[in-house]
Amino acid sequence: MGDVTVPNFFIVGAPKSGTTALSVFLSEHPQIFFSDPKEPEYFAKDLKKPQNWLCGNDFDEYQKLFESANEKHLVVGEGSVMYMFSKTAIREIYNFNPEAKLIIIVRNPLDLAYSFHEHLRFDFEEDQGDFAKAWALQEKRKKGLNLPKNIRNPSYLQYGEVAMLGNQVEKVFNIFPSNQIKIIVYDDFIKSNRKEYLKVLKFLGVQDDNRKEFNRYNERLNHKWRGLSVFRRKLPKGMQNFIRVLNENLTKLPYGERFGFTNRTKINRKPLPQSLKREMSDFFRDDVKKLSKIIKRDLNYWLCD
Repeated sequence: MGDVTVPNFFIVGAPKSGTTALSVFLSEHPQIFFSDPKEPEYFAKDLKKPQNWLCGNDFDEYQKLFESANEKHLVVGEGSVMYMFSKTAIREIYNFNPEAKLIIIVRNPLDLAYSFHEHLRFDFEEDQGDFAKAWALQEKRKKGLNLPKNIRNPSYLQYGEVAMLGNQVEKVFNIFPSNQIKIIVYDDFIKSNRKEYLKVLKFLGVQDDNRKEFNRYNERLNHKWRGLSVFRRKLPKGMQNFIRVLNENLTKLPYGERFGFTNRTKINRKPLPQSLKREMSDFFRDDVKKLSKIIKRDLNYWLCD
């Protein structure tokens, strides 16, 4: 190792499960090279990429994301969290590198689905602000009805399928050997970042970098000014990247949040109604049992009785 210039590990899921935080921690490790952006989505050939996306389905452009990796980097990775949801990505990754290591963070599906709806709202891909109504619309939307104008992958609106991690993890284990798969339970990651981080480092075969700070990322965000965000999304790719990099560098400075082009604000999310939690618990019950069996841990505490 040490001469790797293509990815040999992937964070493949799940969305809204702490993968951004983990990718930041790993990207700052001196022996790890992590792609920027975090989620190239290259191997999800069945999923439509965002407008002005960096590499799309172009392998040469994908490789360029890793060209800065050098001899000090023992492992090279990326973190496209919809790979596990994709119907083709895990097989594509295996065909690309059958020795690749995969990292998966699993989360309570009720919380994941609710948070993913919030994420689509933030990305202007969901026009139904009430999650309970969005959940109820799944069958109609599967038939192509009541779709938001800007949704790029209507399958993302199937919140039950997005959060059905038992089926997705089973698919991964059917393709990759178990010793190449690392499962993290989100609850453990939140409770003890460092403990789970060290397990990941051991899995990847790199040394402890004595990291002490474990900040949280992408916490329940909304736009301060939605119009400004709409405008920025229509800018050419080069201008979008320039603003993104400038903002990232500004916000790293002392008091930088005051000067960055930040248009984000944290929101307080209302608890799910108890009736909806019961409905969703019944929906996910068999899948959670499957996931529990796969990872050999009882996860039924996620659900309502």
